[in-house]
Amino acid sequence: MGDSWSKTFSGSIGLDVDAIGSVGLDTRDRGSNNGGGAEASMWRDFLFANGSFIGNQGSGLSLAFTGLQPNTEYPITIWAFDESSNDDLDGDGLAALLEHAFGSINGDAGASPESQVVIGTGLFNGGTEENVTITFRRNLAADDVIITAEISSDLASWNSLGVQYVSSIPNGDGTETVTYRSTAPFASIDKEFVRIRVTQRP
Repeated sequence: MGDSWSKTFSGSIGLDVDAIGSVGLDTRDRGSNNGGGAEASMWRDFLFANGSFIGNQGSGLSLAFTGLQPNTEYPITIWAFDESSNDDLDGDGLAALLEHAFGSINGDAGASPESQVVIGTGLFNGGTEENVTITFRRNLAADDVIITAEISSDLASWNSLGVQYVSSIPNGDGTETVTYRSTAPFASIDKEFVRIRVTQRP
């Protein structure tokens, strides 16, 4: 955290920021705008600032920002400037792409525990069959990513053909809890692995 910060977008728009009182500023450096637009770049840089502070643009215009927080409604193309989709800014074990897909905050580890994938078992087919299940939280606004449940018997070859959708339960906060299950009865398998695969939509 520093006392002041300065950034120039696309070599033409500059923004200088100074802290007010004890308010600190924080940002993540990047080398270029990456085509997202000056406004999008500016907001992306300030996602992790807290409190109130003043931005003084090169033209003399003063801009006030108050209590900014990460906004998951921005597409992953803005989250992923400079190939940062694999960054784990808060050290919670979830990369930025996963935080975006699951609806947690990349920069606040305290907002991430509910986004951990849960593996268990459940009874299906009228309670006569036990199957491996995988449950995760999905960000309803993250329509720029693809979330796929996959299964493997050897951790080398993965496919989505051996899993079946079970349910989606709205959480009332812009996310839903989604469950998939293995199609193979638990008693009939020697070993089985399940995972969630998250990719950026082309």
